[in-house]
Amino acid sequence: MRLHNTRGRLLASTMICSAALAAFAAATPAFAQDDTEVEAVVITGSRIATRDLVTDSVIQTVSDQDIKDVAAITVESLLNQLPGVVPSFGSANNNPGNGQALIDLRGLGSNRNVVLLDGRRMVPNTSTLVTDANTIPVALIERVEVVTGGASAVYGADAVAGVVNFITKTNFEGVEADAQYGISEMGDAGEYAASLTIGGNFADDRGNAVLSIGWAQREEVGKGDRDFTAQATSTTSYFPSGTYRTAGNLPTQAAVNAVFAGYGVAANSVCYTGGGAGFGFNGDGTLYATGSSGQCAVNAGAGVATPFDIDIENFRRDPSEIATAFAPDFFSFNFEPFNKLILPLDRKNFYTAVNYDISDSINVYARANLVTYSSSTALAPSPAPTSGNPLYPGQNLFEFTIPVTNPFIPADLAALLASRTGDNPVLAGTGADEEFAYRFRTNALGPRVEQNDRTSMQFTTGLKWDLGSEWTADAFYSWGKYEETTTQTGNLAVRKFEELLDAADGGASLCGDGFNPFGVGFLGNGCRAYASVVAKNRTTIESNFAQVVLTGPAFELPAGEVGVAAGAEYRSYDYKFLPDSALQPGEVAGFNGSPPLNGYLDFYDLFGEVAIPLLKDLPYVQALDLTLGARFSDNNLTGADTSWKAELSWQPIESLRFRGSVQKAVRSPNVAELFSAAGEDNPEVFDPCNANLESGAANPDRSPAILALCNAQAAALGLGSQAGYNQSAAQISAVTGGNPDLQPETADTYTFGAVWRPGFESSLFSNFSISLDYYSIEIEDVVASSDPSVIVNRCYNLQDSANPTLDANNPWCQLFSRSPGSFEIVDLQEISLNQAVLSTSGWDLSINWQTDLEAMGLWGRLGVNVQANLVDKYESQTSNADPVLDYAGTIGTLPGEYLPEFRANVNLSYDIGDFGADLRIRYLDNAKHENDVPVDSPTATGVPATYYLDLATRYAINDNVEVRFNVLNLLDQQIREYDPFVDAQTNPSVYDVIGRRYSVGVNLRF
Repeated sequence: MRLHNTRGRLLASTMICSAALAAFAAATPAFAQDDTEVEAVVITGSRIATRDLVTDSVIQTVSDQDIKDVAAITVESLLNQLPGVVPSFGSANNNPGNGQALIDLRGLGSNRNVVLLDGRRMVPNTSTLVTDANTIPVALIERVEVVTGGASAVYGADAVAGVVNFITKTNFEGVEADAQYGISEMGDAGEYAASLTIGGNFADDRGNAVLSIGWAQREEVGKGDRDFTAQATSTTSYFPSGTYRTAGNLPTQAAVNAVFAGYGVAANSVCYTGGGAGFGFNGDGTLYATGSSGQCAVNAGAGVATPFDIDIENFRRDPSEIATAFAPDFFSFNFEPFNKLILPLDRKNFYTAVNYDISDSINVYARANLVTYSSSTALAPSPAPTSGNPLYPGQNLFEFTIPVTNPFIPADLAALLASRTGDNPVLAGTGADEEFAYRFRTNALGPRVEQNDRTSMQFTTGLKWDLGSEWTADAFYSWGKYEETTTQTGNLAVRKFEELLDAADGGASLCGDGFNPFGVGFLGNGCRAYASVVAKNRTTIESNFAQVVLTGPAFELPAGEVGVAAGAEYRSYDYKFLPDSALQPGEVAGFNGSPPLNGYLDFYDLFGEVAIPLLKDLPYVQALDLTLGARFSDNNLTGADTSWKAELSWQPIESLRFRGSVQKAVRSPNVAELFSAAGEDNPEVFDPCNANLESGAANPDRSPAILALCNAQAAALGLGSQAGYNQSAAQISAVTGGNPDLQPETADTYTFGAVWRPGFESSLFSNFSISLDYYSIEIEDVVASSDPSVIVNRCYNLQDSANPTLDANNPWCQLFSRSPGSFEIVDLQEISLNQAVLSTSGWDLSINWQTDLEAMGLWGRLGVNVQANLVDKYESQTSNADPVLDYAGTIGTLPGEYLPEFRANVNLSYDIGDFGADLRIRYLDNAKHENDVPVDSPTATGVPATYYLDLATRYAINDNVEVRFNVLNLLDQQIREYDPFVDAQTNPSVYDVIGRRYSVGVNLRF
C-alpha cells in the first residue's frame, strides 16, 4: 500500500541538458589544456567552489530557452517532464488540489526535497513547509539545476531526495521584454504571459541593478468542456431533488406497491432496503426509487425493469442530472460538469536585485521577490450533510431529519411514512410518527468554489568578502512571509438547514417562503442567505533564514589543494492557519471543516565540507578525489541530529570518470505532521459489508463469517441484519490529524555512476558525452498513516490475516465507526505515525551530442539529447506488521503516484543561421494500478505506454527580435483513462488533458 502523507544552451539547443556531469565533464579536458585561469564557481550540490566544472552529484539542468520551448508560464509544467521528477500537484488538479504547483523528486514526496533560489531557501507556502513553484520569477530564470541524489549535508536534512535550484540572471545589462500567447485546438485553455526585465551597471561598473516584472494568466477549462470528463464515473447518494433514506424503519412493501401502482409499475417490482437505497422526489410530488450500487439490478429479477428504468419517465428534472454510466440500473447524479479540469491562474511578480562593490574585497547585495497570484477550484454543489448531524451528537447520523408534520410532504411520501411500524433508535418517535432521514445536494447554492488569493514575499541582504589567499566569506539574512486568503462559497449551514426542515410552517417564519425539500430543491433569496455560509480562511507563514559560509583552500597536497567550506545556519518557520469560525466540524456541509493550526519550528545548524584530492596524474589514476560533508542540526522539538555525506570521484583516463556517494539524512517532521488537529477527509473505500459489487454481481468477498461480523456491528447500534446492505457512495468519512510525538525520519542514499566522453580527435564526436548513474534511497521511520482501504480490509480479515477470528473488537475494527442511521463507515482514523519504510532505486541515463553538419557536407548544427530513468524498485512497508510491497511500474489515486519502470525524453534540435527547431519526444512507460499490488484487483485498470511530441521553432529577425512558434502535443494524444484515478478519469499531472495546442511568442532585447 502506498504511503499517504505534494538552455542558455550548453552547447546548442537541447530541451533538457543533463549537466549531470555529462555536460560538465565534457568541458573538463578543454580546461585541462587551456592556460587561461578559470574563475572558481559553485555548482549545485556542494558549497566548495571548483574550477573544473566537475561535480559528484547527479544534476539535470533546464535552461530559460527550455521553458520558452514548452510555452511554460509555470516552471513545474516543464520540471514534471524530467524523468527523475514524479508529477505532483499542478494546474490540472482540481480535486485534490488548490492551484499550487509542487515538485516531487523520485516520488518520495514534495516535503522531502528543497526548493532554492540562487542556492538559498525560499519562504514555504504550505503547512508541510514546501515551496509553491508558482512563486518563482520565471522571467529572470537563467537555468534550473535539479540534484536528484540527496543533498542533506549541504542544504539541510529535508533534502532527502535532492534540491531544485532556480538560478537567476546576474549582472544583467539592457532591456528584455517577452510576451507569449497560447490556445488549445478547441479554442479554450488560453494562456497569456508578459515580462519586462531592465538592468544595468552603475558607479563605474562597481554595481549592478536589475528589475523584473511579470504577468501570467491561465484560463480555466471545465470538465463539461471535454467528453471524457463530462459524465460522473463514481456514484453518489446526494441528489438535488432530495432523498428519503429508509434506514432502520422501512415502509411496508404493500405501501410501496400501492404508490408505484399509480405510476403503472407492477407489484413487487420496486426493491428497496435500509441501506443505500431510498426514494427520490420529482417536482410534481411523485417518487422514484433511486436503487443502490448494483443492488436493484440484481434484486429486480430477470425480465423485470429496474426501479430507475421504471420511473425514468417520471423524473421531471433536467436530464443532465442523470449519470448515464449507471442508468438505468439505478439513479446517480452527474456532478462532474460543475468541476474544473484546468484551474485558472492570475499571477503578478516583481523581482529586483542589487549588488555593489564597496571595496575591492567586499560586495554587498540585496534581493527582493514579491509574487501575488490567485487561483480557484470548483466542486459540485455540496452533498449535505457530509459529517454527523450536530443535532444528534455522538450518533454519527449522516442525514438530516424531517418530522412527519412537515407541511410540504407530498401525498405519496405520506402514504409510505404512514405504513412504518418499526423504530430507528436514533430518530425521534416510533412507527408512523417517527421522523425520517433525508439527504440533499445544494444546487440552489451553486458549486463549491474555493478562491485562493496568495502573496509571497522575500527580502535578502548580505555581503561577500574576499578574505585573501582565495578565502571568501558569504553572510546573508533573509526574511520571508506568505499570506493566503481562501474564500469558500457554496457551503450550507447544517444546523440552520435542519431548522428549516423541522419548522412547523416549513421555514416561512425563518426566511420568507420557507423551503420545500421534496423535488424542487429551490431556495429563495431569503432562505439562501439564511442557510448558506461564505467562509474565509487565513494562512500566514513567516520565515527567517541567516547563514554564514567560509570557503577556501586549506592546504596543499601532492594531488592539489584541499578545499574547505564551513558555516552556520539559522532558520525558523512560524505557521498560522485561522479558519472561519463558521467552519466547525459538523456545522457546515460543503468544504471540510478545518481546525486552527499554529506551529513554530526553528533550526540551528553547523555544516562543513572538505574536498580532498587523493591522487593525480598516475597511470589509470588521472584523478582520485574525495569529498566529505556533515551537518549538525538542532531544532526546538525533536532535538539534535547529524547528516553526512562521502563522495568519491575516480578518473582513470582523461575521457572516463567514475563517481559515487554515500549520504545519511535525518528529516524532522514538519508543521502539518506535528501540529494538525483532527480534520475531515473523504477517501474512497469499498465496504466489505456490501451485498453486491457496482457491476451488480454479488460481492464474492462477503462470506457468511464476514456478514456475521457486519451484523454484530449493526447489533451494537441497535440495527438488524445487514444482508441487503450496500453503501450509497464510494467516499467514506475519515479523520486526519498530526502527532506531536513524531520523531525524525532517517534516510540512506547511495549513488554510483560513470561519465564518458571520447578522448579521440573527431569533428563528429567532439561534443559527445554519456553518463549512467545508479541511485538507491531508503527511508526509515517514515511519517505515514495507513491506507483507509487497508484498515477496513484488515478488520474483515481480507488482508494480511489481520483478524482471523473476525472479532468486532479487533484493533483494526476499532479504527472506524458505523452510522446508526445508515450503517455506513464513518470516522475512520488516518493519524500519522513513525511506522513506515520507503525505498527506491534505479538508473539515470544521459546522452548529449552536438555537431556541425559541415563535416558531412551539410548545413546547420544538429543536437541530440536523451534523458532516461529506469526504476528498479519502489518499496513501501507501512508498519512492521505489513508486507514489503514494490510499486515500481504502477500508477495510483493521488498526485505523485506515478512510478513507471521507464521514462525517457529525447530532444532533436537543428539550428541553421537565425532559425532553430526542436522536436521533443517524451516516452511514458505502461503502468499497472497500485491496487494490483500484490494481488490483481478485479476492478482496477492501468495505463498503456504513451508518448508525446512537441515542436518548438524560433527565428531571430535581427539581433534584437526573436519570434517563436510552438505546437504542444503535436499528435493530439488523448488522455489515458484508468480506474480508480486521481481526477478527471486519469492523472492530470502526468497525462495531457487539454489536447493539441499552439503558442506564439516574441522576445525583444536591447
